[in-house]
Amino acid sequence: MQSRSEITPPQLDPRRISVECFLHLFEEGALGDEDRVELLEGVIVAVTPPNPSHDEAVTVFTYALMRACEERAVVRTQCSFVASKWSLPQPDVAV
Repeated sequence: MQSRSEITPPQLDPRRISVECFLHLFEEGALGDEDRVELLEGVIVAVTPPNPSHDEAVTVFTYALMRACEERAVVRTQCSFVASKWSLPQPDVAV
């Protein structure tokens, strides 16, 4: 077992950014609406551009989930949410 003096704090990764910093990049104009990116575990990740077959699949899946959930849950399509301090994903569909 390690003593308290032997335990070192985790190293900070300067490449990892928080949701707050990520949103600030949009506010300052460093990133814009045309930038297809999301923040996953502190890393800015490029998102695949939309295409007709993907859009159709998302639409079909969304309607199926809405019918299945009825009024018991909200189905959101391509909306971001704060998953943690380090992640702001934008899933195709979320319940």
